[in-house]
Amino acid sequence: MVDSALQAAFGEVLRDLRQRARLSQEELSFRCGRHRTYVSLIERGKNSPSITTLWLLAAALDVLPSDLLRSVEALLGKGESQASGPPRLEAVAFSSKNAGSTRRR
Repeated sequence: MVDSALQAAFGEVLRDLRQRARLSQEELSFRCGRHRTYVSLIERGKNSPSITTLWLLAAALDVLPSDLLRSVEALLGKGESQASGPPRLEAVAFSSKNAGSTRRR
C-alpha cells in the first residue's frame, strides 16, 4: 500500500470524526495536546500520527483507537465497502484513564 493513500485515508476519517463531534481543529488539538497545525497536516494526509498521537486523537474524539483504524481500513477497501465515504462509527465511550473500554450500543 502506498503511504500517501494511507495518510490521506486516515486524514479523511479524522476530519469526518472531528466534524461530527462539532470540534474545530483548534479544539481537537487542545484536547489531544498536539498543535493545531499538526492536526491539520494529519487531516490533509501530509503527516502520519505516532501510535501515541493516534491514541490521544481517539480519546479526544471519544472513540476507540481500533474503531478509528477500522474506519480507515474500510475506506481503503479492506473492510466493509461503502461508496459514500467513511463508515459511521457506533457510539462508543472511551477513557484513556481506564485500562479497558466501555461500549454503548
